[in-house]
Amino acid sequence: MPIAALLIVLAGSAAIAVLYPHLRLAAVLVMTLVGALFASLLFTPGSETDSRTTRIPASDVILSDLDFTDDERLAKLSGKVTNGSDSFTLRGMTIGVDVLDCPNAEADKSDCTVIASDTGEVFANVPAGQARSFSLPLRFPNRPEIEGVLVWQHSLIQTDATR
Repeated sequence: MPIAALLIVLAGSAAIAVLYPHLRLAAVLVMTLVGALFASLLFTPGSETDSRTTRIPASDVILSDLDFTDDERLAKLSGKVTNGSDSFTLRGMTIGVDVLDCPNAEADKSDCTVIASDTGEVFANVPAGQARSFSLPLRFPNRPEIEGVLVWQHSLIQTDATR
């Protein structure tokens, strides 16, 4: 809303500068001030984008019923996301996935080798206290052949939320 008001004042000042030549200097000063205000609104650190990523902590987002499918060209992580926030809508999240080559399925993760990693954005619209399904396509280029058992692990890196 403040940006729209600034644009209206800017357009009005331009009109005054054209229609009334004796007020041109005042109109140019007003346009300069409005331009500076506009720039400060757009480029101020700590803006809405910064606060969107901290509104819902990762601990309030529950990923469940996860399924990892893998083929030669593309892998896919799908499942259900539950928004545990009381007041914010989850708009998206960043998920990291690692593919591990383990000696056996029960092996400790420290005994496994990470052979591929990818990070992806999931765009969701999950209101507070609700759940939705999601699907995330992943690419693992140049992944070597698996010598043991394929095991994968995921991590929720970041959330994006609005009111």
